[in-house]
Amino acid sequence: MKRYPVGASVPVYYRPGQSSEAVLEVGLDSSELFVLLGLMPFNLIALWLCALMMWPSKPEPLVSPFFREEGSECVTLDAPSPIRRTSLALGVSGIVCFALGGLTGGFSAPLPVGVGAWGLVIACGVFAARKARARLKAGHHDLRLHAQAKSLSLPPFSARKHRLDLRWRDVLALRIVPQLRTPKGKDVSLYRLTLEVSTAHGGEHQEAIADFSRQEEAEALEHWLRKHLKLGETAPDELRSAGA
Repeated sequence: MKRYPVGASVPVYYRPGQSSEAVLEVGLDSSELFVLLGLMPFNLIALWLCALMMWPSKPEPLVSPFFREEGSECVTLDAPSPIRRTSLALGVSGIVCFALGGLTGGFSAPLPVGVGAWGLVIACGVFAARKARARLKAGHHDLRLHAQAKSLSLPPFSARKHRLDLRWRDVLALRIVPQLRTPKGKDVSLYRLTLEVSTAHGGEHQEAIADFSRQEEAEALEHWLRKHLKLGETAPDELRSAGA
């Protein structure tokens, strides 16, 4: 309204021959671009659902080891895909820009303001995609086994903020510990793969590797580790007592 004060002379655009159809501005404006930003999360969800229906996910092997250039054998644990990270960044930044535009009067701002908001959202998506790809390429989520050095490297998980390197001979046992969590009042069963490790002072402590939503996934990784670390199988009664 500041651009059109009462009593001021302003240009009016109308359709020739139909002067009753007139507008003060032609073309896109910031309000339409901000509305599209607000709809972005819903559009992303719709695209995701369409992709699920058109290209159903194929069953993947429970454990997919691969080798890196330095010779270590690796398994990627709980790594969000770059597409998921990018979609999340686009959706969150779109909502934030939409809310800020509504609070600061961006809906009535000139067109470059809306274009700049879209540029910011796209930049957030590109940054999230590049960061996710870089972390995957660097092996941030990889569990690494090095046969020559007889070492095991655990990725960051839970309270462990940095990678932890262990010697094979320090690993005493390997077990699956059932976990029960209640987010939002709903019981969720998880299966935590845990190492029992000896310390330099002769004691023992436990190091969690990862949580799995399916027991067969945890068992597959447990079998893979036992084969390489040459650990004995956990007795059934010991596994039950660990989960109790």
